[in-house]
Amino acid sequence: MTSGSHFKRPNTKVLLIAGALIGVTALASLGAYLTYPKDAVEAMNRGFYGAARTYLGKTAATGSAKAQNELANLHYLGLGGDRDHRVAVELYLKAARQKYASAQINIARMYRHGYGVKQDVIRAFAWLMQARINGSEAAENQMRWIAGSLSLGPNQIQLARDKYGTLQSLLPKKEKP
Repeated sequence: MTSGSHFKRPNTKVLLIAGALIGVTALASLGAYLTYPKDAVEAMNRGFYGAARTYLGKTAATGSAKAQNELANLHYLGLGGDRDHRVAVELYLKAARQKYASAQINIARMYRHGYGVKQDVIRAFAWLMQARINGSEAAENQMRWIAGSLSLGPNQIQLARDKYGTLQSLLPKKEKP
């Protein structure tokens, strides 16, 4: 056997065309990544959290409870900027006072663990009750978990119902209209 007798030399044109196609595809993908996201959803999906904060901030300023809650999540997690639990609490409260159940669950977490507010498990439980009133099944599960984990006893659960039975009673004094 002589070397090269069983192997064909690759077609240079085919290799050039294949390389060009790969290059064009890579450039198109890179171009799509480098373009600025057109809205908050695209920014979040692509990991442009700073841009998402900007978009959500504008929408949150118009009073959108969903945008306020999502912007609060970014501040809570420190995505797209500094982690700031106090700002997150403020935003969650704005959305929660609009009866936005997801924000009510989130503010409950803040009170339960003392993130950005003084820890208050009874108030946390009461926020979960409000979220449940507003249709959140997840709140019901968390209420059971808190009650079952001995974080709250029966007397404390009743205290949460008595002291914080309304949305207005849960809002800090400065948050009430």
